[in-house]
Amino acid sequence: MRRATYITVLAAALTLAMTAGGCSKKSGDRKRPDAKLLYKESVELGRRYIDSINAAPDSASVERLRDAYDEAATKINYSYPPDTYLSISESENEVLARITSNLLATVHNRQRALGTRPHAADSISADSI
Repeated sequence: MRRATYITVLAAALTLAMTAGGCSKKSGDRKRPDAKLLYKESVELGRRYIDSINAAPDSASVERLRDAYDEAATKINYSYPPDTYLSISESENEVLARITSNLLATVHNRQRALGTRPHAADSISADSI
């Protein structure tokens, strides 16, 4: 019983320390200018792909755009020094999370509007074999 209480208190203390350290403003953060650029590029990329997915003519295009977004986001993240994303502010992270959520909802809604299930091809009218 005493050991379980100790582990619980230790976990709570570590969580509190990590949360407090992650949300505080760090003076002398050299990665902040890069983080701001990473944030701006990520927001622009997400908005651009949301618009493109909304205009996609079929589910194959939606899937292609979703895959292209994944590749482009990875490319952007790798173009900055390691751990740059850790310097993005809490409010900027919330915006990025909202854009990502909107992108996924757009993919789902567009597939539903096209009358397809996810990963079902509707752009091939006959058997391709």
